[in-house]
Amino acid sequence: MRRPVAEQARGAIASWTERVGLAVEDLLALPAGRPIVAEGPGFFPEALLPLLASPRQAIWLVPSEAFKRESHARRGKSAWRVELSDRERAYRNHVERDLLLAEHYRRQARELGVPLIEVDGSRPVEEVAAEVEAHFAPRLPVARPLDDRGSAG
Repeated sequence: MRRPVAEQARGAIASWTERVGLAVEDLLALPAGRPIVAEGPGFFPEALLPLLASPRQAIWLVPSEAFKRESHARRGKSAWRVELSDRERAYRNHVERDLLLAEHYRRQARELGVPLIEVDGSRPVEEVAAEVEAHFAPRLPVARPLDDRGSAG
C-alpha cells in the first residue's frame, strides 16, 4: 500500500511477464488446429505476438477508465479480506494500478498493431461478443448444419 502506484504496476507487469511462459507452455501443449480462447494477466501483446502466425489471430479487450472504476465498485473489490490501516487508500491504489495495466495493454496494442477493443460498458455484452466473433470468423472452420439425425451433412 505504501509503494507508489506506478511502482506497483511495474512490479505486476514484470511478475506477469516472467510467469506468462508457463501459461504459454500449457497453451502450446493443447491439440493443434483448434481455436483457443485464453484470458488472464500477463497475456500482453508483446508476449503473445511471437507465437502467432498473424496479429489477427488474437484480440485484446481492455476496460476504459470509467468502466474499470465502475466494475471495481460493482464487484465489491473494496471488500479486502485482510486488515489494512487505510482501506480507502488501498482501494484507490488497486484501481489506479489496474488503470496503468490497462494502459500498458493499450500502448502495446498500438505499437504492435494488434486489434484491441475498449470496453466501456456502453454496449451490451452480446454486442462486444459479436464483435469478437466477427473478428475471428474468417479464421474459424465453417460449421456445417446438422441433419435430422443430428450429424453434420
